[in-house]
Amino acid sequence: MINRIDHVCVAVRDADAAGQAFSRLLGRAPEIQDGLGSRRVWFRFPNVALEILGPTGDGPSGDSVRRRLKNVGEGLWQLCFRVDDLGEAVRELSRRGLPLEVVMYTRPLAVGDAEGVEVCLVTPRADRLSPPAEPAISTVEALEQLLVQVDKPDRATEIYGLRFGLEAQQHLQGSRGERQTLFRCGDAAIAVSPALTSSACAHQLNGLVWRVANVEAAAARLSTAGFEIFKPQSADHFGARAIGVRKPPANVATFLIEYDTVRESAAGGCLPRRDRAFEHRPHALRRS
Repeated sequence: MINRIDHVCVAVRDADAAGQAFSRLLGRAPEIQDGLGSRRVWFRFPNVALEILGPTGDGPSGDSVRRRLKNVGEGLWQLCFRVDDLGEAVRELSRRGLPLEVVMYTRPLAVGDAEGVEVCLVTPRADRLSPPAEPAISTVEALEQLLVQVDKPDRATEIYGLRFGLEAQQHLQGSRGERQTLFRCGDAAIAVSPALTSSACAHQLNGLVWRVANVEAAAARLSTAGFEIFKPQSADHFGARAIGVRKPPANVATFLIEYDTVRESAAGGCLPRRDRAFEHRPHALRRS
């Protein structure tokens, strides 16, 4: 039913300022789209798009993001999945206890609430990729993980397994003893961790892990762009290296990860980074 993550939306007060900050962070040139009372700044990658959404005037989209900013503030807002048949997916998710409403913005989509996180469904369309604005070796290649937080471990299986029909690829033990579950969704993973402290949120989007070709080159580029870099816990495991960004744009927890170029498989061959990413991931990263 669900093919992949189509895009992740970040709500911001000033789309132009946030778009410039994310362009420096990702090393990519954005695409600007105006309409329905909002400005959308798009960064498109082979396996996902990142939408930076800010209000600009009257209209259903602008009104919606203003409500979000008033109630919650800036940050990760919507998780949008790609499906082949919108009507069939809406009927199936409604049967599984997740009612969705079909609305029309820039294209038809189905919108609903998954226990605190706004989710939407869209059908495929052709999009051009965002071109690198910096040397490609230092820029973001694709999304590796969407970081999600839940109030209890069983909620992860309930939402992403039973309702969305995603398969749990791995159950990992975090650095503080908590269980972390990875759900594969296309060429990316949704990494779900229980909250370390009591929270009113049963389910929330918590951060993004981006794949890069060379993490040292990416760190140098980000430092030059004015970002403060740190090394997260459990960063260098299973042939991977990672860095985190302090004070990221729109308060979206951000990590960049590099896998070894090749790894010998059990059969003696070499696996590309895309396939290897799911065979042996490092511990799911999270805010420190």
